[in-house]
Amino acid sequence: MTPERITSLTIGIAAPGERFDGNPLRDSDWTDVARAMGKAQPEAADLLRGLYLHDARAMRRVFGRLRDGYKLAGVPSKLADECARLTVGAFLAMRPCEHCDGSGMVRLPHRMSLDIDTGEWVQVEAGYKQCGWCKGDGATHVQASVAWDALHVSRQVWEGLIAGPYAAAYGLLRRWHGLGMSAIMASR
Repeated sequence: MTPERITSLTIGIAAPGERFDGNPLRDSDWTDVARAMGKAQPEAADLLRGLYLHDARAMRRVFGRLRDGYKLAGVPSKLADECARLTVGAFLAMRPCEHCDGSGMVRLPHRMSLDIDTGEWVQVEAGYKQCGWCKGDGATHVQASVAWDALHVSRQVWEGLIAGPYAAAYGLLRRWHGLGMSAIMASR
């Protein structure tokens, strides 16, 4: 998958016009993204440019940073290129959690619970708790096993060489995106 093709995709999780909980942001458009780029770190700005403004050069820089990170971790050059593409693809596949509708919290109904100390049934008030499916993150992520299958490498190669750098690169993309979105919110 080329950087040009990746930039033509849109991801629901990163749309500046809507949050996970479904509440739209105030009139967000490309000018908010452009304004935020001056305040964001270069990595975050490149990711925003690549995702929202369809800037292929910016996406190439994102790929280059990820590829260099894989190479520093000892992944061979050709495999590092494929890992970088796979990591961006996994990031693009993120969607709001279906169990909590992207809020990170699930509603618990009013119910009865057994008190272990007294052995009596007590009423538990309705409330909210952290979503167990997404761990309060509000997003579903591509499982590492899917990434491993997509690379067509053995389990030993995945676990010994790629799994750690993949998790780190995926975390970097999420961090850069979070910094970029924070810059958008701060620029309002």
